[in-house]
Amino acid sequence: MEVQAETRDIKPRTIKSHKQHIKRVLREQTDIFDPIETTKAILKMKGLKEQKLCKSYIDRILISYSLFCEANLIPYDKPKLKYETPIPIIPKTQQVQAIINNARPDNAAIFLRYYAKQQ
Repeated sequence: MEVQAETRDIKPRTIKSHKQHIKRVLREQTDIFDPIETTKAILKMKGLKEQKLCKSYIDRILISYSLFCEANLIPYDKPKLKYETPIPIIPKTQQVQAIINNARPDNAAIFLRYYAKQQ
């Protein structure tokens, strides 16, 4: 993988992170040359304290694995992960008023202008 990576002008730090991801996959006791089994193992990976890994980190591991497959001529289609956007927290009117009331005089004008536009 390093030889091909060097011809692509990939930075050494990027190569190192891809190596670490592949080593992490190897720790899962899976056959790394079987893409289906390896993908299932990657999607089931847990972090510290048995917490689920975030989707962006799993996606980076899948990218590293797809580069590994490409370097070893293994056919592999990387799955697409669905990201869920969190529900935004909207403060109540009393909370906004408390912020305005406790703001310094120079900041209060900004809050009041914004709050006046909303109503």
